[in-house]
Amino acid sequence: MKFLKIITHPILLVTSFSFVVISGDKFSWFYIIIVLLSLIQLKIHAIAAIFGLILLFAGLGARLSNRVKNIFFISGATLLMLSLLIFFESGKSYNEWNTFSDRTSQISMGVFIIFWIIFFIKHLVGLAKDLNKKKNNSMGLQRI
Repeated sequence: MKFLKIITHPILLVTSFSFVVISGDKFSWFYIIIVLLSLIQLKIHAIAAIFGLILLFAGLGARLSNRVKNIFFISGATLLMLSLLIFFESGKSYNEWNTFSDRTSQISMGVFIIFWIIFFIKHLVGLAKDLNKKKNNSMGLQRI
């Protein structure tokens, strides 16, 4: 259980997201650098990434209920993945398609995707349990 808590921690997801390597013709960049450079131009993938990061960090707040934390984490993780999808779908500015032929980029992308799937499923299940618990409590049902 402790291992699951470690690999589904938001900081690990943010770190793996930040260190996705995007390969170009001459240089390879960490995705977080591309996000920060694109934020100046208000590109949609950068805005989605920044909002996703904000939601993930906001979800770490100690005074939030589990349901709100799970909603923040699911929304933040979705925005991170959406940011990458929009980046690869929309632009030719970084010649990012070399990412899929470079082994380092493939590994970093694979690690992020694995962490993202585990993170997303864990918090989706947590949200479903929390909503189910609230539904049972509102109906007057209690677990025996």
